[in-house]
Amino acid sequence: MTANLGVIDISMLILYALICVGMGVYYFRKTRTSEQFMLAGQSIPAWAAGIAVMSAYVSSISYIAVPGQAFDTNWHPAVFVLCIPPIVWLVCWYIIPYYRRIKLVSVYSLLENSLGKWARIYSALSFVVYMIGRSAVIIYLTALLVGTFIPINIVTLIIIIGLITVFYTLVGGMEAVIWTDVMQSIIMIGGLLFCVILFTKYLFTGPEYPIKLAAEAGKFSLGSLDFSFSSRTIWVMIIYSLTENLRNLIADQNYVQKYSTVSDERSAKKAIIISMAIYIPMTPVFLYIGTSLFAFYHTGGNVLPDTITKGDQVFPYFIATQLPVGLKGLIIAAIIAAAMSTLSSSLNSSATVLLLDFIKWMKPDLSEKKSLSFLRWTTVVWGGLSIIFAVLMIRAQSALNIWWQISGIFGGGILGLFILALCKVKLKSWQGITAVAASILVISWVTFFRSLPENWKWAQCNIDSILAGACGVGILILVGFILVFSGGAAMNTEQKKQLHKDFWQSKTSCLIFIPSAQMVQYDTDNYEQRFYDPQKMWDAECKRATAVLDWPTDGIPAIRPNLGTIFIPSIAGQDFVIRDGQMPWPGEHLSIEQISEIRNIDIGSTQVMNLAEKFYEINNKKGSRQICTYMPDTQGVFDILHLLLGDAIFYELADKKEKIKELLHIITEFYVKVSLKLKKCMGEDAGSMFHGHGTQQGLYFPNAGVRLSEDTPTLLSPSMIDEFVIPYMRQAAKPFGGAFVHFCGKHDYLYDKILECDFVKAIDLGNPEMYDTHHLLDKCAKTNTIFYGKLANMEKESWKQYLTRIANIIKDTGAKCVLRPTVFPDSIDECKKMYDIWHELTK
Repeated sequence: MTANLGVIDISMLILYALICVGMGVYYFRKTRTSEQFMLAGQSIPAWAAGIAVMSAYVSSISYIAVPGQAFDTNWHPAVFVLCIPPIVWLVCWYIIPYYRRIKLVSVYSLLENSLGKWARIYSALSFVVYMIGRSAVIIYLTALLVGTFIPINIVTLIIIIGLITVFYTLVGGMEAVIWTDVMQSIIMIGGLLFCVILFTKYLFTGPEYPIKLAAEAGKFSLGSLDFSFSSRTIWVMIIYSLTENLRNLIADQNYVQKYSTVSDERSAKKAIIISMAIYIPMTPVFLYIGTSLFAFYHTGGNVLPDTITKGDQVFPYFIATQLPVGLKGLIIAAIIAAAMSTLSSSLNSSATVLLLDFIKWMKPDLSEKKSLSFLRWTTVVWGGLSIIFAVLMIRAQSALNIWWQISGIFGGGILGLFILALCKVKLKSWQGITAVAASILVISWVTFFRSLPENWKWAQCNIDSILAGACGVGILILVGFILVFSGGAAMNTEQKKQLHKDFWQSKTSCLIFIPSAQMVQYDTDNYEQRFYDPQKMWDAECKRATAVLDWPTDGIPAIRPNLGTIFIPSIAGQDFVIRDGQMPWPGEHLSIEQISEIRNIDIGSTQVMNLAEKFYEINNKKGSRQICTYMPDTQGVFDILHLLLGDAIFYELADKKEKIKELLHIITEFYVKVSLKLKKCMGEDAGSMFHGHGTQQGLYFPNAGVRLSEDTPTLLSPSMIDEFVIPYMRQAAKPFGGAFVHFCGKHDYLYDKILECDFVKAIDLGNPEMYDTHHLLDKCAKTNTIFYGKLANMEKESWKQYLTRIANIIKDTGAKCVLRPTVFPDSIDECKKMYDIWHELTK
């Protein structure tokens, strides 16, 4: 069936197409970076972003298939929008603040932090495949409509519609997508209003009173109240609606990316509220149109031809045969606008996900020019795939049912993973993959195991196929929690490393390193044997670190060749002794002349350096990827000179100031040389490091490559600190991008002075009980320095009281803290509670 369009109708469609192309060309000049292509520079006003989110909900599916469902059945799709308000509340008050705080661009990066890289890849891949199916349905339905009016092969129409949309999305990026969405939404709403006026006039007039017939036929019913999941009951629609709306607003890049184009959290919330304030009334309008069509074609002698066999075809037929010239063109333009709006968003978000979750993972240093080029080429490729699948969909029975089936298969697993991640459930890789596999099996069963032969009836699924996604979500969450509670899941090292990166970027709460029950800070039993035997040293260190693998803590299991504070002095030529049950102790001190000659030492030939190298060699061959290595105790420049020269240093500071400065300069160079040698053995970059600070778990430093331990300066005056300590700390830290600093004892000036140094990224105190905790954290907050270490507990303070007090100080000061608690329980169950409470208190 075809119906000719008038000149006005055709002119309106041509004008609409030209405006879309023109907007794409206009915004091309403003889209010069990948960030502008993906997020439009986060400069979109809230009202425009809200309309864009709404347009992602409303497509040709809404314009054609929803009226088709109302024509064939009843108003059960209205349940979908009735379930939106509680989801909007959840998203605005919990999800958006969290997403904005961690600065998401690809929403699937969230999963990597909690569940690992595999979860990010799986969900991103599911999304882009899902987008192809979604786009194909939209293009197909739009071509089906246009083919009703223009005698052109539907395949040709699919290609034309697809290419126009690909063009303006390709050249204009997200900004073109948003503003064409606004223009298209105005057309959509205008078309709807004309339809409502037209049908209302017909339904409530005339002797047959058509609206009464529709009501008697049960067309306004929301579905059966029978507690059954085998048909489209209200309960089935509620479950489906809650699942889909959750997936849309928290786990679908297409929606999240749009409300991320605004400048701040408040605007993002406003965008969501505006979008739903428009969308919620629109669905009843679409259903009203479908019900009106039913009444129209069952009264007044209006009859559908035999060629109309699906509800999807009724509205296009009505437009073709009943609407006057001009209005016909407006409605067709509105439906095409709905389709193109959703399609352009799908293409842009798919390109974004492919770049950030795949290409940037493989090539993190990809240039800005190549990133933008990739985004544009991907838009073309994904648009082409959508066109191909739209052609394959021509023989489909019901476009809406196909859409729901695609939604369930590719959406279920993603939402389940997000719920686990947002609930802070931490799964090992095998546990997460097992949960996903269970989800896929259940989704496949609900989708495909229908109408089986008699001897296979036992395996048949009688659940309504619309619930495929919801069943997949439910089973994934269930299996995930079962595995957590039965096996005890913990973050792996890569997940914790990402957690640490997020912490440094203020994307997550403060960290806590809870020691395991088996931890001994300094294990000196049979220490001398271990000192001289790298294999025994490695075995002992691994035994300590392994206890942290499944422990509730943010720390990364860490080991080092524990060779004591004499490490660099020994390389410099100083003897040492190892007494029973003690760490190494420096032997006879060196003279000023001997220290002056350490530049000539071949550090690679020294005993302790060889011991360290062999330790790292053993780890490289036999070590677990879950346990990281860090450097021996390299001390700090002034401390090293004190160890080498002894207490004579205090006399020489007064008598030979320039000579001491010369020695400090020599030791600084030596310290840097030794540190670089160690980093090479470990395979660690100069500008970053792991450091366990003598314990079994450590922190990842993305912006500091060494630790400086300076205990002796606590004995110096402020002027001496300024002259003999700070300048050489700065020189020692410079090749490594920054330093983590530690000292024991009490010296307020030293603490404040260290924090004023821009190269100091974190600080730890050996005696925090000597200081006021509020002052410590307040100073860290004001200098943007991480406090990484212990904070003193009060007498008879329980671990819960301790955490609450420290967390309150953190909130009051705004400090960032990696806490090594001084009060903690022994059992793993209590430690899990401690871990969860800490993150709740400091989020």
